[in-house]
Amino acid sequence: MELLYLYYDCVPPRTASEVVATHLMHSQIIMKFIQHPSTAREVFAAKGVRRILAAAWATTVHQSYDAHGPRMLNSTTLPLLGLYDIKGLENFTEVVDGGGGSYDALAFMIKKSISQAVMNSKSQLAVIAIGPLLLFLQDILKASPDFRAYLLSRGIISSLVSTLDIDGIPQATVGVPARQINVELCAATLMRYLDVPPGYTWTLQALQAGLLRRIITSSVNITTLEGAGKYPDLLGAVLPRSLVSYTVITEMRKDFLELEALARTEEFAHSPLLGHWNALRALVHQRAQVLDAWEASGRLSSLACYNMKCNKVDGRESFRRCSACRTAAYCSRECQRANWIDGHRDECGVLLSAHLTFTEIGLHYHEKNFLRALVHSDYQRLRVQISMATLQFLAQNPDGLFFVGFDYTGINGVQCSVVPMTQLGVGLNIPHWGRLARAGGRLTLHAVKIDHGAKGTNTLFPLRATTSQFYDGLVGLAGGIRGLQPAQVEALVRELIETTDKENTEIH
Repeated sequence: MELLYLYYDCVPPRTASEVVATHLMHSQIIMKFIQHPSTAREVFAAKGVRRILAAAWATTVHQSYDAHGPRMLNSTTLPLLGLYDIKGLENFTEVVDGGGGSYDALAFMIKKSISQAVMNSKSQLAVIAIGPLLLFLQDILKASPDFRAYLLSRGIISSLVSTLDIDGIPQATVGVPARQINVELCAATLMRYLDVPPGYTWTLQALQAGLLRRIITSSVNITTLEGAGKYPDLLGAVLPRSLVSYTVITEMRKDFLELEALARTEEFAHSPLLGHWNALRALVHQRAQVLDAWEASGRLSSLACYNMKCNKVDGRESFRRCSACRTAAYCSRECQRANWIDGHRDECGVLLSAHLTFTEIGLHYHEKNFLRALVHSDYQRLRVQISMATLQFLAQNPDGLFFVGFDYTGINGVQCSVVPMTQLGVGLNIPHWGRLARAGGRLTLHAVKIDHGAKGTNTLFPLRATTSQFYDGLVGLAGGIRGLQPAQVEALVRELIETTDKENTEIH
């Protein structure tokens, strides 16, 4: 390392081509040591190695000569081959220093390197060049969360989507190893960044950058599901779980309409991705219907008075929220005072924490309201199924408390289940124990699980009813369903719904 620095100080390059040649020579020397098993560990442990490699990378990226040609791709790739295994902040700091000394300079280098590879997407060198860069991008996900956030704010999602254009290289031209880099690494890196919370925001950016169009045009070169790499996961898992966001649904619906002609071509009809594509389109259509109804209503959101002794249900403008927790809403000061005495003074602090947690998820006010409308729509659509599961639970646990889970993180739309309250988790159930007791059967807890990037998060949307007739009816039926066939239980549930809905209003 001392020799390399000394060489640069004693024989400073004068022209642009000499600068590039010097940095490439240094990179070659370092790479020789890295390739030897007995010296690789020592080289990576030495301070300054990554700084020299990053400086070489920066030099080649910033030179204007032959900026879009294979020579530039080859020059850029060499130092990137050594910039991997970025495990700590100290290593990453070296890369930042060598890349220009700032996040902005490093982000510019990354995006320009991607752009150069995509511009030469029909060349095998593009595959060779993009691989080390994508591995580097995966490394810094954990090495520097701050820079990860900076990259996302600077539009790295659009750049990653553009790398899928490299899939246009015919397999026979580049060979199996290169094809594997294409399909696997480009899509895998994009998915890693889509998993950063809040995931739906980055999914929207990916759609706006043409993700669906690239997937469908790339499919002409894919003959088997095994050769499709990560595309089935993108279509079957990543994109469906983001369909709790009205902005994502709006964008995806538009994309499907624009791509309808492409999806009907003979080439795509034989694509192994056709099944995933049609399943996603069906889910988008279903969620779009909920979106249309929500927007047709003026994006209205109703509330119920938080005082369990009051049955008022009305528009949001008719209620005032507790100034402390920003969650409890009341139709009058009298109801607020009565509920404070009944138990809200013990719940207020916990509700404030829950409110702040929901805000940290990153959901906009309208996103939260649409999610509430989506949950309510799915509840109405699956009400018989949910009620039958509730009956089974009450029959086995006469005095047990339960919640209804709505899981939106799966690949087949929402999954509903009735679960013992003990599984809800500390922090979500505490402020509602008292409300359940005071509600007298007019409150049911619905826990909604949505993806928060790579991780799921549970959020409560309690279901409030104006009367307890339906719940009381379920309790009454629970003791007599043993031995009945599912069809008989379903008939009882449907009859109960029909007789109680006339005087009952339910809102989430």
